[in-house]
Amino acid sequence: IRVSIVATSLDGQQPIDAVQGESTTRPLFVKSGLHGKPTIRFNGQGQYLKLTSTPLSDQSFTIVTVANDSSEDQGHRELISNWNSRGRSTNSLFLGLTKGGVVRLSDKFSNAGKINDRKLPFILSALNSKESASTFQNGARLAESTPLQSRIVASPWVIGTQGNINGEFWHGDISEILVYNRRLTEPELRQVWGYLSNKYGIQLRADLSSPDRLALTSLCHVLFNTNEFIYVD
Repeated sequence: IRVSIVATSLDGQQPIDAVQGESTTRPLFVKSGLHGKPTIRFNGQGQYLKLTSTPLSDQSFTIVTVANDSSEDQGHRELISNWNSRGRSTNSLFLGLTKGGVVRLSDKFSNAGKINDRKLPFILSALNSKESASTFQNGARLAESTPLQSRIVASPWVIGTQGNINGEFWHGDISEILVYNRRLTEPELRQVWGYLSNKYGIQLRADLSSPDRLALTSLCHVLFNTNEFIYVD
């Protein structure tokens, strides 16, 4: 079973496969999964995939996932991770959930917002740059933090578990993972979100904290405070 991940760097796109040669730990391929599209289904009991290459080479990155969470919500479970018990237990990079649907973007950003309606398909995005780290669900900001510094991004990488810990297994579908070797700009993000929204039938949520929306809100307040009539043609 193979799923494709795209690592996008400045010199173009490089496909990276995720594989599992051991049948006892191989997740299920579902031809008609989320919104009728192919998906990989994890049962939360030892199933995971291994990446054949390293998707990142820099501290700045964007990870966008399409998934749902069918777990009973008892603890940690990971979407993608390079955690390793040999020297990488505190400075690895991973994206997943924990109790209450709380997002974890490495141990440094362990309370990175909360997924709403986690059993329904969602688009979870995680970004990091020199300025900040942030997470989004369906296009709306979940949380923001100081930058994730000194993360080791080397292989091996896995999907559906926490590195080589033999635990924290994902229970649910993972339909798509896009990894970019830089932080995407807001227009680029919205383009990616729009593509995934249309593909998987996931409604995007308005980000009430965006600069454009805050500016529009301020303008409306000024106009209404003038006690003038506003005509919309």
